[in-house]
Amino acid sequence: MKISDLSTGKYPYKIFKKNDVLPVRFRDLISHSKIDDTITLLEAGKEWAYELTRTHQPRSAEQLLNGSNLTLLLRESELVGYVSVVVQEINGVVIRIGRDFLGRNPSDKGFDKIKYSSTSRYFSLPEPIRLA
Repeated sequence: MKISDLSTGKYPYKIFKKNDVLPVRFRDLISHSKIDDTITLLEAGKEWAYELTRTHQPRSAEQLLNGSNLTLLLRESELVGYVSVVVQEINGVVIRIGRDFLGRNPSDKGFDKIKYSSTSRYFSLPEPIRLA
């Protein structure tokens, strides 16, 4: 499967690359934490996204960094306004790169002030893997 294959079919996505103009309403939903923050990944790029992976899992990072640039798939949804996914094509396989609501990701300003349960999945992994 290729990323371009996702722009056709019953529920087609619009494909956006870094520096493309995104709908204002989509940006507003992210800034108000109504949908996942996929814009940060797209704008920052794969080098930023895999910075800690490069440190803690260099062989995995090499494969990820050799893949395509990050792509945002976007389609309108009656329920939440938009459905968006950041993907990357690596060796002919499309992978999804997840991110939470704005402010709920370890790289977000204020993340260290959020109270998470010690049993949260974020804390359940050893630190080197959690950071990667």
